[in-house]
Amino acid sequence: MMNFEKHRYEVLCEDQQMACFVRYFLIAHGANPRKIFVWDLPMQGCGEQYVREKYPKLLQTMRSRNYEKNWIGIVCTDADTRTVQERIGKLKDQCEAAEIQSRSGEAVMMFIPKRNIETWIRWYEGKRDTNESEDYGHFYRNRESDCKPAAVAMAQNFRSGVFPDGTLGSVVLAYEEYRRLLRGQK
Repeated sequence: MMNFEKHRYEVLCEDQQMACFVRYFLIAHGANPRKIFVWDLPMQGCGEQYVREKYPKLLQTMRSRNYEKNWIGIVCTDADTRTVQERIGKLKDQCEAAEIQSRSGEAVMMFIPKRNIETWIRWYEGKRDTNESEDYGHFYRNRESDCKPAAVAMAQNFRSGVFPDGTLGSVVLAYEEYRRLLRGQK
C-alpha cells in the first residue's frame, strides 16, 4: 500500500476549484500539504486546453534525471461534454504532437470528472440525483474551499473501495487510476 505522506505531488489542473479538491483529497490520505505543488493555473482562456498543452511538460519534468522518484503527478481536467476516454485521448494526442511518449513509467494519476469537478462535489455531498450530463458549475460560486467535505468523502470512499449503486462513471474510472497507482503500476 502506498504511503501518501512520503510522496511529493505535482498537480496540473484547470482551475482553483480543482486544485482545492485535489489538495483536500491528498491531505485526507495523509499527504503533507507542503509537498503538494500545484502548477500555475490559467489566468484566462480554456482550462482544458491549458492542461492539455502542459501535460507533455509535466511528463518531461517527471522524466528528468534530476527529478526525485517519489513524485506523483495528478492531472485533473473536466471531460465536459466528451467522454473520459476522449479526454485521455486528447492528452495522448498532445504528447504525440510534442513528440513525447505519453504516460509510460511515471506515477501519473488522471482525475477526469464528467461533466465538471462540481459534479463530483455534488455527488459526494450526498445529492444522489446528480448526473454526468448536467452542468453543476453554476451551483458552486462560493469559496473553493467549501469542497473539503466532498473531497474527504471521496478519499474515504476510495480507501474503502465500496461504491453505492449509481456511482458516477467518471468517479469509478478515477478510482481505477487510484488503484493502479497504489499497486505501483504506471
